[in-house]
Amino acid sequence: MAENKIIMAWSECEIEIGETTSDNSFPTSMESIGVITDNSTTLENTDGQVLESRKSGGGLVAREQNEGGFALNTRVTEPTFELLKKLGLAEDGTSADELDVTTHIVQKQFAFKVTPKNVGAVGIKAPVCNVTYKPGFSDQEGNYGELRFEILQHKNSTGKKKWYTRFKKKAPSES
Repeated sequence: MAENKIIMAWSECEIEIGETTSDNSFPTSMESIGVITDNSTTLENTDGQVLESRKSGGGLVAREQNEGGFALNTRVTEPTFELLKKLGLAEDGTSADELDVTTHIVQKQFAFKVTPKNVGAVGIKAPVCNVTYKPGFSDQEGNYGELRFEILQHKNSTGKKKWYTRFKKKAPSES
């Protein structure tokens, strides 16, 4: 009996973003976030909120834990002016070589798509995410931006609750 070959989704992933649509469907237009720093991308669980009720003396009356979520974390090497403007963090400066950063708070929700390098490997796409951006600089890495996409559970156009979609990367001729 033949075993199924495992195709790993590691190394050289591509991350694209687009603004979340009004109906929470996946955007038709996506743009690359740029060069991703080596070994910086993770998809991790986020803990759900724990609710507790205690009686006098500290005894537990009731406890409930809400479902946690997922978050994509990544670091972009030398973030472009276009990325910062797309995220709503900056606007053109007084010349083509300047950018006026006006905030570090991303106001809009975005969708993301992580496409692995290997054909047949599994990627992930999420249409509704809150985004945080943290700029940074080091002698070793130069300018960088840390991005965190907190995936939000949402209702799609049919009213079905959904977090994200997993997909297999197709060969260019299969697209």
